[in-house]
Order: sequence, then C-alpha cells, then structure tokens
Amino acid sequence: MSWERVAIVGVGLMGGSLGLALKERGLAGQVVGVGRRKRSLTRALQRGACDEITTDIAAGVRKAEMVVVATPVGSVLSVIQAAAPVLSPDSVLTDVASAKSHIVRAAESLLGHEQLRFVGGHPLVGSEKKGVQHAHAELYEGATVVLTPVEGTDPAALDQVSQLWRSVGATSTLLSPEEHDTILAQTSHLPHLVAAALVNALARGWGRYSGPGFLDGTRVAASDPALWKDIFLSNATEVVRALARFRKQLENLENALAAEPEALERLLTRAQRLRQGLKPDSRAAQKSRSSKAKTSGSRSRRKRGT
Repeated sequence: MSWERVAIVGVGLMGGSLGLALKERGLAGQVVGVGRRKRSLTRALQRGACDEITTDIAAGVRKAEMVVVATPVGSVLSVIQAAAPVLSPDSVLTDVASAKSHIVRAAESLLGHEQLRFVGGHPLVGSEKKGVQHAHAELYEGATVVLTPVEGTDPAALDQVSQLWRSVGATSTLLSPEEHDTILAQTSHLPHLVAAALVNALARGWGRYSGPGFLDGTRVAASDPALWKDIFLSNATEVVRALARFRKQLENLENALAAEPEALERLLTRAQRLRQGLKPDSRAAQKSRSSKAKTSGSRSRRKRGT
C-alpha cells in the first residue's frame, strides 16, 4: 500500500526513520515533516526524511491521508487537538508513544467520531540517542509494533496503520491500551528506572572500572530525562506496581545472600532460564540495521562524489 501524502509530526529518531523508510521504499508520494523548531526540520529535509517542512501543525496535516504523531508522549494530545479540525474524514491518525491509555481515551473524546480513525501505536524499537541525525531507514525492520484499538476504532483505519508498519518491515500485534501499559511498565519503563538507579548507586570515581555487564545493563540511563519523565508520569500507576514487584525480587535476593545459598542459586537459575526463553536480543538486529544504514549512506556519498 502507498499514500499520496503522509504527515509526520516530530521528525526525530522515530519519525525521521519512518520518513526515510517511506521515501526509500517509494511508499509515499509526499512526506511532510512537521515540528516546532525550523532548524531540526531543515536537518530532516536535508537528510531526505521528508519532502517539505512546516511548523504549522494544521497546514502540515491538511489533506494528509496518514498522519503519524512521533512527538514525545507529553505533547501527543496537543498535536491531536491541533490537527483534529483540519483532518479530512478519510484521514487516519496514529502515534508512536510508549504510554497508551490516557492518549487513546483522550483521542476518543477529542475526535468524537462514531468510527474512530485514530489508532494508538507503539513500535518496540528505539535508542538512547535522539534526533534525526541518528535516524535510518532500517530502524523498523524486524520490529514489533503494538497497536491499541478500542471498541469504536474504524476497522479500515486499523488496517491502514497495520499496513503502514508492515510496509516498512515491522509486524504488528494488538493489545488494549490498558494491557499495553501494564506490560510495558514491566518490560520497558521499569528497566529504565532500574538502569537509572544502578548508575546513581555507583560510587564516585568507580565508573572507570565499569565492564560490559554494567555498561550494557545501564545503556538506557543515557536517554533523554525529560522525555522519560513524561513517559513515567503518563503510566505512573502501572510503573509503581512494577517497582513493587521488583522490590520484592530484591528482597528475595537479599535474604538468600544472608542465609540461603541454595535459594540464591535457585533464583539465579530461574532468571537464567527465563532470560534464555526470551526472543533474541534486538541489539544484534539493531547493529545489523545500523551497519546497513552506514553502508547505504557511504554508497550514496560515493555516488554523489563526496
């Protein structure tokens, strides 16, 4: 499937990578980049992530068949509110935010259609880095995108959003907004907080002795604090529950260290088996995609004689 006009609001790592993928695969006749800062938009335009740019949300989304909101979670609703009056009845609206319940429920109220043409989305992919300078067309290849339709969601809109992600190499799965937030609190939001706690617990001056285990386990602590603050607050109830479950596991380990060597080994063995049963590390796939992107970029520069 292809679209004549796609508007991407927020052309950073996520939005910029989507724009690059759409253009590289010939899936969009025109990609419009919408954002707050002209300098960032100009960089996105120079990178080829979009064909035109604007800081006016209404102008950018007008006549777009597909509108993707790729802004930080804290500004998604304000974008939907600004876009709603000018969207055509056939326009489909989606987002990439990593907290869903409050966004989807508010979108139902803001858009107010009998058949809701907003489909909440969350690609389970990304980086601690931000900005279109880190975007690449292969970011979504092999990724899973969680879509969160509700009872009033237009089936045709859901199908279009599913096809959007499939067209750039991702697969989609469906969860309710509430299920999404419960699960992601455990698998995404909690790990960020744990990584932050590990780094903050490190004694001053000991960082030079950090090995791969510490560095790998705390990589996400380098992410944008303002962006993640909004994510945590948007899903605060589920994040607090996830922290409580994690605190219980820490207590189990502490008790085992104090008096139960066999229990300690059982806990470690259980963790080993559970970890081995998870899907393969996405890091390897990310490195492969990043390598492809660099190779592609080098080829493009050689073709231009630069």
